[in-house]
Amino acid sequence: MSLNFPLLLVIAVAVSGLLALVDLLFFAPRRKAAIAAYGSQVAEPDQAVVDRLNKEPVLIEYGKSFFPVLAIVLVLRSFIVEPFQ
Repeated sequence: MSLNFPLLLVIAVAVSGLLALVDLLFFAPRRKAAIAAYGSQVAEPDQAVVDRLNKEPVLIEYGKSFFPVLAIVLVLRSFIVEPFQ
């Protein structure tokens, strides 16, 4: 069985980029709205509660952190290393 690493790399970049995009478009505004709603309900917001409301889900956090690394590896591998083999 042959492992198709370039295909796996492209899929990993696409999935991690999609997770980052979904967070940017859907989850981050909801977190900010929850923080704003909490801030309007209390006079002095507790920083621990604000941090808990602003916490990213683990899957989103991993996707956002892996995306730049995987994208750089994909670009370097596709345009610098592979053409010289």
